[in-house]
Amino acid sequence: MTAHDASDPAPRLAIVGSGPAGCYLAQHLSRRAPDAEIVIFDRLATPYGLFRYGVAPDHQGTKTTAKQFDRLFEKRGVVFVGGVEVGTDLPLETLTELFDVTVLATGLSQDRPLGIPGGDLPQVLGAGRLVRFLNGHPDEYDDQPRIEGDVVVIGLGNVAVDVVRLLAKTDGELDGSDADPDVWERTVGPIRSITVVSRSGPDAVKADALMLRELADLRRARFAVRGLGDDESASATAQAFLDLEHTSSDGDLAVTFLLNTTPVEVDGTHRVTAVRVRSGDGVDELAADTVITAIGFLPENPVTELPRVQRAGWLAHGPVGAIPVHRVRAAELADAIVAELARDIGRRPRPGVAGLPAGLLKGATTFEGWRRIDAAETASPPAGRVRRKLRSAAELADVAHGRNTNESGNGTLT
Repeated sequence: MTAHDASDPAPRLAIVGSGPAGCYLAQHLSRRAPDAEIVIFDRLATPYGLFRYGVAPDHQGTKTTAKQFDRLFEKRGVVFVGGVEVGTDLPLETLTELFDVTVLATGLSQDRPLGIPGGDLPQVLGAGRLVRFLNGHPDEYDDQPRIEGDVVVIGLGNVAVDVVRLLAKTDGELDGSDADPDVWERTVGPIRSITVVSRSGPDAVKADALMLRELADLRRARFAVRGLGDDESASATAQAFLDLEHTSSDGDLAVTFLLNTTPVEVDGTHRVTAVRVRSGDGVDELAADTVITAIGFLPENPVTELPRVQRAGWLAHGPVGAIPVHRVRAAELADAIVAELARDIGRRPRPGVAGLPAGLLKGATTFEGWRRIDAAETASPPAGRVRRKLRSAAELADVAHGRNTNESGNGTLT
């Protein structure tokens, strides 16, 4: 929507990143400081970050949570500036001059390396990268992973469970998702087995028991669990593992969980051939054509030694906590920001979005541009799917700006 008039003395607040952390923060700020101008920047043409590109394609219930933020961007004084990368297209120092407070909420995206011999071989893929690719993230547009044969997943958090569930599903089980059938066919080949390796026992794995129980619905998977231990069968997670074994089908896909097991080496010369793991005093060799690492993300340390710059979300706290945690922490940060503004009695008026370079605004996309993208993606989805995602940055920008479409208008802020 429209920004405040430049002469308006209301606070100007900038949020860099339009994922859950950034949008929840803007939501809370808009309630606590309804007169404030809140400008949300994103380097992509699309808002909602993790909701769009990090949540598994078959978890549409979680993805549609982002629809609540449509109302946020319809408010006067809340502005989306897409396709602008702060630090490259726009110096962070410029934001600190134009806005009273700048909050960095850009999340984490670089998969943590495996850190064992062979961990950098081809066909060792980060789970974050894989989920972004399957979700149509523009950064992964030129990438084309191929997953087939024997798959080893290292790590056992919720992302690892997402990977197992997605790779084990038949095409029909992906109905109702936004998984592109053509992309899926090129990416996921015939899979013989999936082995999940976790250093932790059942009480220490990070995966939710509910996520594990969801695997029981897979039609073609038969499950086995090793390293469970007889003394831990009362825990919710251990019981979920036991239930998987007991409800296992006679399908053709073997899914095995190796608990209390440590990967020590990935074998292969030009590509992966096996993974060696240690359990107790013994070392075993697992056949592997693809290794998918789901062991978290590397921390980032952007320069923030500037006045009135704060961090939010994973950038501030690390990759911990499900999406609802972002909402709680965003409320706490919003309270702190509003209190700080109240104490700053001598605060000088700042121009906010009106002070941004005209050329930058002309190239940026608005929330109306996102609506064009959303409409284009949902207009004619593949059979059984809810949308066909635009996958390249150029394609997204063209649609957002109304280029090569029948719509008029350019979807820019000017």
